[in-house]
Amino acid sequence: VVELQAISAASFAVWLVYILGELAAIGVHALSSEAEGAGKNRTAIAESIVQGAYFSVLASAVAYAASSPRFLRDYFRLVGVSDPRVAAAGAAYLRVTAAWGTLPLSLSCVATSGFRGLGETRAALAIASGTVLLNAVLNAWFI
Repeated sequence: VVELQAISAASFAVWLVYILGELAAIGVHALSSEAEGAGKNRTAIAESIVQGAYFSVLASAVAYAASSPRFLRDYFRLVGVSDPRVAAAGAAYLRVTAAWGTLPLSLSCVATSGFRGLGETRAALAIASGTVLLNAVLNAWFI
């Protein structure tokens, strides 16, 4: 019961972390689509993907910094968690998500968006499929 309460309380923060990571992908998709539509060379498209990767690293650093004990204590207090066991379990979940989940998720979304912007959906599907398989394998270790 404690774990379910912890994940429920942490879900909004996890969503925010993932949205932060997805911002890079949205920008890459728009920039790579625009570059492809304008007939620009692949260098312009690669530059948008590199910019997205830089933003992914920045977003991951922000997520990691936000997983500090003080921030998480305040977060769980604000969402109304009064049981310290629930707050501790939720904080552990958020720290793992921020430390190990944000960058891989963001980078895979950036790469997928870059290929979709080019119209190369098979490569995007391969990246998404590889990400899902890797997630399934790593879940056995993390869960």
